Amino acid sequence: MSMILHEISLSPDHDTVELDTFSDLHVGDPLFNRDLFYERREWVLEQPNRYVILNGDLMNIATKRSISDVYEDVLTPAEQLRWCKQELYPLRDRILSITNGNHEDRIKRDTSIDVVGELAEHLGIRDRHFPNGVLLKLGFGRKRKNGKRAVYTIYHTHGRGGGALQGGKVLRMARMANVVLADIYISSHTHFKVVFKESIYVPDLYNNNVRLVEQTFLNSSANLHWGGYAQVQGYKPGAQGSPVTRLYAEPKRVEVTL
Repeated sequence: MSMILHEISLSPDHDTVELDTFSDLHVGDPLFNRDLFYERREWVLEQPNRYVILNGDLMNIATKRSISDVYEDVLTPAEQLRWCKQELYPLRDRILSITNGNHEDRIKRDTSIDVVGELAEHLGIRDRHFPNGVLLKLGFGRKRKNGKRAVYTIYHTHGRGGGALQGGKVLRMARMANVVLADIYISSHTHFKVVFKESIYVPDLYNNNVRLVEQTFLNSSANLHWGGYAQVQGYKPGAQGSPVTRLYAEPKRVEVTL
């Protein structure tokens, strides 16, 4: 399968667009931070220019063959799916895209049932479900000079692996640029809240010049209190939540708040 490009057209009245990434919620885990989830959901709904990307591991989906302990989850997989259907429903019009995580793929691998696909169907965003990742073309606003829309490209995927140390996790993030050229790269999975920027020269063959393009890389963290498996393995408590990304229509600029 080739790279999927999904075009999204937002309001021409948006001078800015703000994005939050919901990933690694691990609904069903006893350490799931519900208060933080509701706080983040409310933040998105407060302003019409705020949107969300769902980037995998929304549900914990512990099974008897998984690292997660099936006997510790406070909700069954069916109850986790039901909870996500209910609590993410208010965000359905703000969701740009949704991917699978390795936790949800446990059930998909064993039974062929795609719980993220079921969630997307319920939310009415089946056409925005990309299990492995997607390149988004996001347009909004109007430029004063020519009336054209601001356009950004965002590549996001849940990710796998990442290394035990911070450097290994950052290196895996940087490798996303080997896959496709984009303005913004979003990964998750490692429960490591971080952002960094790089630049690359891109030839403009129509105008016979070369443009220096800034690239922003960010990784969203988990929505979990510290303890359990993280404590047993000796992992440091992670900063929860996700970096918030602000995109400007004019001039084109990406700002990220940790």
